[in-house]
Amino acid sequence: WDLTDITRHEQPNPYGKYWCWIWWKYDLPLVKLLQDGNNLASGEDLEIWVRAWDTSNSPQPEKPTWTLMGQSSNHIFRVKVHTETSAATGKVVYRFEHPTQPGQQTGGWATRIAAKVKSAGYGEINMASYK
Repeated sequence: WDLTDITRHEQPNPYGKYWCWIWWKYDLPLVKLLQDGNNLASGEDLEIWVRAWDTSNSPQPEKPTWTLMGQSSNHIFRVKVHTETSAATGKVVYRFEHPTQPGQQTGGWATRIAAKVKSAGYGEINMASYK
């Protein structure tokens, strides 16, 4: 794990708590991507994971946990890094794919059913296990 730079756009409430999104920035060294990303021959994609810890040192869970209302918990955010050969130039390029797209746009690795894990609530639900 590497540390990121955090930017707080909001002011804390009177109790010192923030109830908003936290903005962060990470400069990925190209040499690190090249060392870890030599995956063109193997066809495997890299993943960049973003994980936060709170003030009591509790981390975000690795996989989503679904509530009875069907809402997912705040789990590790993953960006897939695809190593591809450009059809136009023949050079190796990196394509970063987020789980979903903003707004009404389609796409993202989490929208493909094959990329979803059953433990995340996307698979068949066995109601017998809830008795």
